[in-house]
Amino acid sequence: MIRRRHNAAFTLVELLVVIAIIGILIALLLPAVQAAREAARRSQCSNNLKQLGLALHNYENTYKVLCRGGGGPWFSGRPQEFSGLVSLLPFFEQKALYDLWADGPYPWSWNNGVPETTTPIPTLLCPSDSVNPHPSGSRVAQKNYFFCYGTRIQSNYDQRNNGMFGPDATWGNQPFQPIKLADVTDGTSNTVAMSERAAKPSARQVIGNVAWNSTYDPATCLSYVVGTDYAPNVNLTSWSAGSLWAFGHPHWNAFVTVLPPNGPSCTAHNNDNLSNASGIFTASSKHPGGVQCLMGDGSVRFISQTINCVGGPSGFGVWGALGTRDMGEPVSNF
Repeated sequence: MIRRRHNAAFTLVELLVVIAIIGILIALLLPAVQAAREAARRSQCSNNLKQLGLALHNYENTYKVLCRGGGGPWFSGRPQEFSGLVSLLPFFEQKALYDLWADGPYPWSWNNGVPETTTPIPTLLCPSDSVNPHPSGSRVAQKNYFFCYGTRIQSNYDQRNNGMFGPDATWGNQPFQPIKLADVTDGTSNTVAMSERAAKPSARQVIGNVAWNSTYDPATCLSYVVGTDYAPNVNLTSWSAGSLWAFGHPHWNAFVTVLPPNGPSCTAHNNDNLSNASGIFTASSKHPGGVQCLMGDGSVRFISQTINCVGGPSGFGVWGALGTRDMGEPVSNF
């Protein structure tokens, strides 16, 4: 009797079924893996902000005032333009770097490749942004964390802010008035101290880019957005928001709570160089759905990009209320 031998190998159909099952499993697991990775990055971002919050409070405890958001004494027709982060360096384990600033240079010396401006500081970088610490064509280190200047669209020389921080540059007989925690009468747990701005824009994507030669009007700024991008006819700056970490100019150092997180940023400045530019500089991040915010009490809250930005005493809803320090607006459920 002739016995037939059975082939133990997979048939083509069976092999295709196995491949299909593996593909389905990968498709099901990949979002979970990506979500877990983003959760870890978001946790690290939160820890970075908490370190900065601790630094802010230690600074205030030492000097009895909050650090200046940006600026400095007048020199050769312009302020020194230091970001407040320079003042905070000794308070988050960067004393050695701070000491390098003692005899200069000024922040605008970044193009000279000096270590004060080129040394990357991990605490200032959100891991979700995948920031290149030294982007092509630049020798300066980057950052992701910015000071809240409230709801007023202003230049770095304008002291009439209503946030926890503001610029320090003296005009005539109007010296800068330091801000104390006691001045935050809306409550430090209800007031935003710092948040994120994405430092690595993608093409014409709204997140990370700034429209220049455009507008100071929030509604007009919003009209420049098409989907997740700026309209093709809108001029975009070539300067990333976090590209000059030590600068005190608003574009590189501040945000206002006027437009919702991850919304557009606009300035009527008439050229691509945003030094001294006034504008609507908006908090943004690569976290899905919103931004991390350091509150005045040192806690960190995730603020949704759908937060209310209309009405109220500030004119900019709940988000505007969170950005101002002393307008007496009740805030809850944010």
